[in-house]
This record gives sequence, structure tokens and C-alpha cells, in this order.
Amino acid sequence: MLYYKKIKYGISVLKHELSNTPDYWHLPEKAVSRDLLSLDIYYLDMKGKGFYPGEMKNGIPVFYWNGVYPCFVPITVLNYGLGLLNRLHDGEDVRNNIQDVLTFILEQQTPEGVWCLNLPQGVRHEMEDGKASGMTQGLAISFLIRCYRIGLLDRDTCLKAVRLAKEVMLSSLCTGMIDGEPFIEEFNVPGKSILNGSIFALLGLFDYEDFTGDHEEFSRFETALQKLLPRFSLGNWSYYDMHGSFCSKFYHQLHVDMMTVLYQITENPIYLRYKKRWEKGLRYAFFFIMLKAAQKIFQIRKWSMNAERKN
Repeated sequence: MLYYKKIKYGISVLKHELSNTPDYWHLPEKAVSRDLLSLDIYYLDMKGKGFYPGEMKNGIPVFYWNGVYPCFVPITVLNYGLGLLNRLHDGEDVRNNIQDVLTFILEQQTPEGVWCLNLPQGVRHEMEDGKASGMTQGLAISFLIRCYRIGLLDRDTCLKAVRLAKEVMLSSLCTGMIDGEPFIEEFNVPGKSILNGSIFALLGLFDYEDFTGDHEEFSRFETALQKLLPRFSLGNWSYYDMHGSFCSKFYHQLHVDMMTVLYQITENPIYLRYKKRWEKGLRYAFFFIMLKAAQKIFQIRKWSMNAERKN
């Protein structure tokens, strides 16, 4: 039975990858070209995220954990908010919608500066018990600063919120060391080290320093990322994390676009080289999709063994 489940799951992964049909959680987030980039929108085109297909409560997306338990997921709310900013930039009347998200984000920030994933009782997750997420902190900083730029937030309130957020993001709650280099973690789970989550955090840090004029930390973390990029590269394809998980086509394309963004804001040619190298891999995506499906089958066995140990 277990072997059958492995095969069935591996096939489902393969089908999803080959269907090339995006869902809300995997919409393309292309890098905004330099000539179109504006201070009131994000570096990646998040417009699609501004149309949440599920239930809303007081203007905030409701996520059903495991399809059963309703909760608010900060990353989902912030992605929705960033998408709304794209829509506003394009002339749509969504200012009140952005205000709803802004009010929620300000209310949900703890006195320590964290946005927690408040899961229903009994639901297990890496971010349970109020743990901080570097990606959440970075996205929140980027969203709040843009709300200030469009006139929905005064400078003092914005500065207080983003300072707290930045302090948490660069503390041991979110930041660890890899090969002696500092790395902002998407999840505070040692060794997880997810590339896209760390870059979202890094972009928040860039926004913070651009907003405050305090240029101290971005350069240190960005230089560290340059040194660590080879650990996330498999020739013309990329790894999702430090565990060596093969990227899906969606996340690989996201890595390509993130290299574009980093090149635009730093003008460092190393990011352009990785962008071009990983773009070539998209021509052979089928091969890497097959590897990913096989890897998923292997991981099911690992998850099952872990579950048996817990039981």
C-alpha cells in the first residue's frame, strides 16, 4: 500500500508539472522591467495575487489549512496586498482594499515586531508556536513602505513598524549561518534554507535601507548570497533549498526572475550570469521535472518513516 501511494503521488507531481496550468499559489511573478519599475509597486509583478479566488473576511484572504481549518496566513495576505498595489498602479480603484490589508498587518504585528502564523489548535507546522519567518518580515517591510509612498501611512508609524520588523528579521529568530555566511531563513528551521524566501527577505532589507537611509546590513547579506549561490545551483537548474530539493518549473522560473531583480538593484554581473544560466535550463525542463517527481517519491518514504517514529 505504501509503495502504491508513493507511485501515485509521484505521478500526481509529474502531471501537475506537465499541465503547466498555474493556480493562485503558483502564478507567474515576472521581474518588472527597469523602465516600468516604480516606487509604489514591488520588484516582481504581483498583480495576479491581487485577485484572491477564495473566501474573504473584512477584506482579508482566508486560507483553509488542510482544506478544513480557516486561518489567516501572513504571507498570503501580504502577497495579496502587493498585488493590490500593482492594480492601483494600473489605475484600478482598490485603495480601500489596500487600506483593509494595511490595517490588518499593523494590528497583527506583535509588540516584538513579528507576524505569526496563527494556526488552528491541533494543526502542526514548522511555524507553529509564534515562530518568526524571514520571508514574512521582508514582505511586510516592502508592503508597509509602499503604503507610505502612496499616502496610506504616515512616516513615523511606518518607521516604527519596519524597524521592529527588520530587527526581528536580522536576529537569531530568522537569521543563521551557512558556511560561515549569514543567511536569512524563510522558516526558522535549521538547515531548511529556502532560496526564494531568503531573497524576498533580502529585498525587504533593501527597501528598508532605501527608506531609512541606513545602509549597513544589505551589502553584508547580499555579498553572502553571492558566495552561497553555487550551493543552490545544479548547472542550468536550481535547487529549492539547501536540502537539495529540485525546483519545480514555477520556482525555477521565480529564481530566474529574482536574479533579474538582484541584477537591476545591484548591477552585479554575477546575478546576470545565473539568470542566463538558469534560463537555459528551462529548455530542458521536462528532464528536471522527471527528477523532481522521482525525488518526491523518495521523500514520501522519508516522511512516512518520520511519522512512524513520532507515533
